[in-house]
Amino acid sequence: MTKLAPIPGKLFGTLLYLVIGPLILLPRLASVSFKMGLGSFIPEQYYFLAMAIYTAGYFVIVYRLSQDSRNIVSIVGKVFTPLLLVTLTIVFGLVFIFKMGSPTQPLNVTYQTSPILQGFLDGYNTMDALVSVIFGFIIIKAYQSLGINDAKQLAVESLKSSLVAVVLITSVYFGLVYLGATSLTIMDPMTNGSPILVKVVHHYLGDAGGLLLMVIVISATLKTAIGLMSSFEQGLSEIYPRIKSGYFNKFSAILSFAIAMFGLDFILMYSNYLLNFVYPVVFILILIMFVSPKFGDQSVYYRFSVAFAILPIICNVLAAANPGSQFDFVNQRIPLGSMGFGWLLPAILGYFIAFLRVKKIENLAIVTQL
Repeated sequence: MTKLAPIPGKLFGTLLYLVIGPLILLPRLASVSFKMGLGSFIPEQYYFLAMAIYTAGYFVIVYRLSQDSRNIVSIVGKVFTPLLLVTLTIVFGLVFIFKMGSPTQPLNVTYQTSPILQGFLDGYNTMDALVSVIFGFIIIKAYQSLGINDAKQLAVESLKSSLVAVVLITSVYFGLVYLGATSLTIMDPMTNGSPILVKVVHHYLGDAGGLLLMVIVISATLKTAIGLMSSFEQGLSEIYPRIKSGYFNKFSAILSFAIAMFGLDFILMYSNYLLNFVYPVVFILILIMFVSPKFGDQSVYYRFSVAFAILPIICNVLAAANPGSQFDFVNQRIPLGSMGFGWLLPAILGYFIAFLRVKKIENLAIVTQL
């Protein structure tokens, strides 16, 4: 975020950490893990009380384990991740061996017309790109806690772990896609994947499947939550160095608990609007970083691209919140706006203008030297 102007960069950095922390992702992880795990065993009259006790305990554990980056290796790497992979392998093995039906099913209308663009937009909810921007920092810290400090060795080890992660995550997503497609023969389409996974596991294993599912969701969410809370603390400590160390973790745990108590539907309701604002800016920054080795890494590229894109981004958010409004009318007339990419061409224009500005300054410097 240092490439943006100081105040906008600080504000956007703060918003980014809040989004992947206590505003969206942390409370969502707690809500999902309760709803898919323990919540399925709780009678309705005790549901809220059980959720409060579970959520409080969940964030106490996350808070404690996120205090030391060594826990990310010793607890997440050696316990939660292997446990998650073993339990997912069991479920996927059942799905592939004892098929529920054919994976060939009619596509959603939007996926029939624009599968790549719709998949890209739906991918906002995974928040993978946002988390990857932040997790790189915590991964380096974890390696350094193991005594790996040489820059070249850090790069090599990070590359190795990244390749392993790509293979494993791709396998998991493929398994989930296959599971979801074949499940349509035994159930109606769902708005999200949580109830699908619950019903599929119960289809194969009955009530015992609920216990296996509990292990899956707790392992999956805890390992992510520990890394997120640790990143939240370290990231905001760099943005606001005067604030006492440890404060941000406490703030994150308390706010996450409070929001999680409103339930998953409430979190999903407002998260789309925040993600539709944050994601395009992050993508612009990532794309500029990719081309920077060839065209340069000056701050002006980042600032101009985001500045030109910010109004279409805001218009898209307001249009999504107010269908049929004037914002929706304007958004539909911005190139690619109807597909959710109205920010793309303005960002490219801003980058091109910045490029011309950089070249002009370089040429003036050459002339001055002559």
